[in-house]
Amino acid sequence: ADGLPMTPDPEHPEFVRLGPTTLPPFRSDLGGYKHADAQGYQYQQDYRRADGSYPSTTLSEVMAGEVDPALFRDRVVVVGTASPSVKDYFQTPSGFLPGAATRVYGAEHHAHAVDQMTRYAGGEDAPITSFTEPQEVLWILAWCLLGAAVATRVLSPLSLVVALALQLAVLLGGCYLAFLEAWWIPVVPAAVGSLASSGLVVGYLIQQERADKLKAMNLFGRFVSRSVVDRIWEDRELFMEGDRPRPQRITVTVMLTDLTGYTTTSEKKEPAEVMDWIGTYMDRMAYLVEKHGGMVNDFLGDGLMASFGVPVASTTEPEMNRDAINAVECALEMGEALEELNESWRREGAPTGRMRIGILTGPGVVGALGSRDRMKYTTVGN
Repeated sequence: ADGLPMTPDPEHPEFVRLGPTTLPPFRSDLGGYKHADAQGYQYQQDYRRADGSYPSTTLSEVMAGEVDPALFRDRVVVVGTASPSVKDYFQTPSGFLPGAATRVYGAEHHAHAVDQMTRYAGGEDAPITSFTEPQEVLWILAWCLLGAAVATRVLSPLSLVVALALQLAVLLGGCYLAFLEAWWIPVVPAAVGSLASSGLVVGYLIQQERADKLKAMNLFGRFVSRSVVDRIWEDRELFMEGDRPRPQRITVTVMLTDLTGYTTTSEKKEPAEVMDWIGTYMDRMAYLVEKHGGMVNDFLGDGLMASFGVPVASTTEPEMNRDAINAVECALEMGEALEELNESWRREGAPTGRMRIGILTGPGVVGALGSRDRMKYTTVGN
């Protein structure tokens, strides 16, 4: 009556057209479907009136003349049963919406179909559509890249959780709005891809951070306290340049020590005895350097080189003075410790030793020397 016949689509004659709306046949990969049965000429039902607000009446009311004939005039009437005893009902995908029915009787199911066809013929709505397979791949890939980008930008765990929650909210909200406009866009693959890529990036960054921290521990951990290493790691942007410490020009107090007569003693003893003897001495002296806030830069055969005021550089005159005082106090305690070692060595019949110590405060450069595989943190200067 409205002049809206069923015709072939002008561009795709194999597609059915109702008025101004073309109904492309259901694809086996439409939206969330994968390898679905797409035989025949199927279309996707949209359940736009999910609340089931179709006017209805009963046959007995019609037979009794209790229904106004205007209820049927110029309308499509669907006749069917609405009884739980007759298993003529279907589940609907709209049950999660407020007021929507989780299942409908067969007659109402047909009413949805008639309503949808009428809307299509009147140009009020468009058929549900979705991305093609390549477009879906690009869509999921884009969310994977976005999840990875968020993970690289956000550092704190709480901020990352908030950022990912906002990201998922945007995804769900955007896809829901698109669905209201007849676009069925995959949500779960994009969400899973985004979270998975975020997790992979976070795992990689954690692994890299552990490796970098291990390098810092290997470089500093044997010569300074754990608290100093933690301080260096917390402020690594100031201390580190790539995978090695950042060179700095500072005022530093340097201590050099050696044992007199060490060479003669080493020539008379067995190698194991020599190493044990000098090892006991070095272990005690290195402990005292750390105790007084210094850092052992190197072991020089029968002596050692230590720096005070590194790797956390002293920047004020009181701090520099404190470094020098720490070095002197350390040297005095080294002398006392050597006396104790000598007493112990005498009892054991081992050779004793005398130590010389030099201390100087002045300008120097601190940084890492060596190759990529073998580096040491040291002080360079006059």
